[in-house]
Amino acid sequence: MTDDVWPIGQGESPHLGSFNGIGFGLKGFTRLDENGRCFATRWFMLVYLPVVPLRRYYLTEGGVTHQLSRTTTRYLLHGRSRLRAGEILRTYAFCWLLCPVVLGLPLLPLLRYANQDAPSLWVLVGGFLGCLVAGSVALTVLHTAYRRRWAPLRTARWVAPR
Repeated sequence: MTDDVWPIGQGESPHLGSFNGIGFGLKGFTRLDENGRCFATRWFMLVYLPVVPLRRYYLTEGGVTHQLSRTTTRYLLHGRSRLRAGEILRTYAFCWLLCPVVLGLPLLPLLRYANQDAPSLWVLVGGFLGCLVAGSVALTVLHTAYRRRWAPLRTARWVAPR
């Protein structure tokens, strides 16, 4: 599918970043096109979860740097585009439905033992951490496969500025 893209004007570069999980970030990436670019939506986020979609951009992902507990991904924004309802709904579904289910569902059997005298505290803590790690790995694998194989492939059609 083809999406209209408008060039970004001078001084129109958006702020991306968060402090303690509150801020702005990109979510809902499409697959890379033949130019190595993709579309992504800028979101206002609370606790790293997308709350309000703000604008959609056509961009190139740059390098990733790691410093202590901070990871920074560089993006080169080429243009902006219209928000797409399907991408917004998929982002909400992944972040607000799938993530809590994958991380929370394995914990239900552990809650059964919380009020009983069955396993020791260390068994419960180990089971909790094991479920958390397994769920996180499963979500990472699923998200990576989605971005590489199943995300929509969109191409850009440049439109003159208004």
